Amino acid sequence: MTLTIPNDLPGSITDISVADADIPSGLKGQPVKGKLDKPIASGQSFTITYDVTSDKTGTYTLGAATATFADSTGNYQKISSGTAILTVI
Repeated sequence: MTLTIPNDLPGSITDISVADADIPSGLKGQPVKGKLDKPIASGQSFTITYDVTSDKTGTYTLGAATATFADSTGNYQKISSGTAILTVI
């Protein structure tokens, strides 16, 4: 899985916390949770990649990931991804 946090704002974003949804039953993996230790500059992004595996075929819905951050004026904002559908064949 790949989780990318983009910064489309005019200034850097800081104090970034990330919380991925729990991994659904039937899949194995460790969801991402924690804080970034550096800001993301305007026009840049930060990408986290991790493995999700399964021993069974099926279709799984992965919940949304959420990021909270302070914009360049100090206001806190929250963004969320959509859900993702994973099919194991």
